[in-house]
Amino acid sequence: MGLFSIARHALRFVGRGAKYGKLIGKSNNGIKVYQKVGKDGTKVLTSLKDGKVYKEITKKSVNKSNIYERITGHTTTVKNYPANETIQLENTNTTLTRDTSWLDRYFYRGQTVNKRSVAKYNGNDLVDSRTNYSIPNDNTWSYSVHQRPNITKVTVNRELDKDFKSVKKYFELNGLKFPGGAVHNGRIGYEKGVSPLDGEYLRKFNVNPYGDDIKIKYKTA
Repeated sequence: MGLFSIARHALRFVGRGAKYGKLIGKSNNGIKVYQKVGKDGTKVLTSLKDGKVYKEITKKSVNKSNIYERITGHTTTVKNYPANETIQLENTNTTLTRDTSWLDRYFYRGQTVNKRSVAKYNGNDLVDSRTNYSIPNDNTWSYSVHQRPNITKVTVNRELDKDFKSVKKYFELNGLKFPGGAVHNGRIGYEKGVSPLDGEYLRKFNVNPYGDDIKIKYKTA
């Protein structure tokens, strides 16, 4: 290799290192992995294949607060460039700094809620996301959200004790198309459980007091 070729190779390596960080690994199939650490501690792992970005993983710590809450934990974003897919993960704890109503229940100052979520995107379009809220060391309550294009499902589990439980579910539809051409919009909710006063019950509840009924537009040809 001539002196000019060596210099050109070195400059290309330095430029790549400045952009993607330090080379930390290389696989047998030629994929190179670089790591870059930001001033705030954010880590970015970038893998290159044939000189092009193959995957990128960003790990970031979360530590923020306002007058209502303090949020700590971490998030991870995985980008698959050939597939044009992105996976976002979050594992955070929210500590309430004042009494507040949130997630269909009342919380007192000092209580902590854990949030775990995973969301998949195709480009910028949501494919599927699942988020679960829970209280550490407490199995008597949980709040989960499952979201896909045009539909959101929320499930709330409560347990007064082992004999008295309830499961509350509601659906929000935004232009969801069913087989046959019907388009559904609106909100609807149901609650099923066992209570000391009512025994076993199944009833509808208002998701939105100003109008939560499902509206269906049928295809007419």
